[in-house]
Amino acid sequence: MAISLPQRKSGIEPREFQFGNTTVRIHSKLAWMTEEEQRAWYKEQWQKGNPILQRIAEAMFE
Repeated sequence: MAISLPQRKSGIEPREFQFGNTTVRIHSKLAWMTEEEQRAWYKEQWQKGNPILQRIAEAMFE
């Protein structure tokens, strides 16, 4: 039985990865960026004080 979940209207094609019997769909621009683009994005967001990135960093070092 397939479960149908609502899709975001972001216009971003999800990137899919297969791990065994599990399909992971990532609905983010980050999934389509190169490694260099991702680094630049994270650096920019960190400098802007992105609270989600700050919380992730806090959780990593607890």
